[in-house]
Amino acid sequence: MAEDDKTPKPATSVHLNYQLPAWKPKQGSVSRVVFHNEVTVTQSHNQTYFAAIQFHHPLGYCGIQQRNSEHDKIAIFSVWNSEQHKVKLKVAGHGVTVQPFGGEGEGLKSTCPLSWSLLEKVAFTVTVEENSPCVFIIRCDVHFRGKDLHMATYSLCDENEKKYHFVSFVEDWNRSPGAKGMSWRREGHFSVGCRT
Repeated sequence: MAEDDKTPKPATSVHLNYQLPAWKPKQGSVSRVVFHNEVTVTQSHNQTYFAAIQFHHPLGYCGIQQRNSEHDKIAIFSVWNSEQHKVKLKVAGHGVTVQPFGGEGEGLKSTCPLSWSLLEKVAFTVTVEENSPCVFIIRCDVHFRGKDLHMATYSLCDENEKKYHFVSFVEDWNRSPGAKGMSWRREGHFSVGCRT
């Protein structure tokens, strides 16, 4: 029984999949898609990720997290390496930390403190632009309390077939022994938009 008691019991993740409008860029023109989503958290707990925008290909996501306490909150923007190439940093926003990540794939993540509160709206915009064949410029911006924050702009060569998907999710990432995330309720409201 002791071993069973240490088995982590995380809360179930919930994913929202959005249908994207079809578009065909004119030949020779820049291919661009802009994802926009607003998240308002109504209930939270430690080690919770409210992902406003997950997109692929290329693969990345952004959103807000409550880490180890209600006073430890951040915005995060991550892009994964493609099978053939590593993501590169072009520009980092003021006060934003950019570093490599590993574990579930590898890439670059940018984070910054963001003291969001319950019932407070946080808006994210991600622009993915293919400015030459298979070379993407990926930018993330946050709108919070009347101000705009540029998280980062990355570049990535991704030779995979281009198929855009748009997802939001709520995740309890605590898998430590004895974790009982399932005992705590998380709730977020999303307001989504996309334009090309």
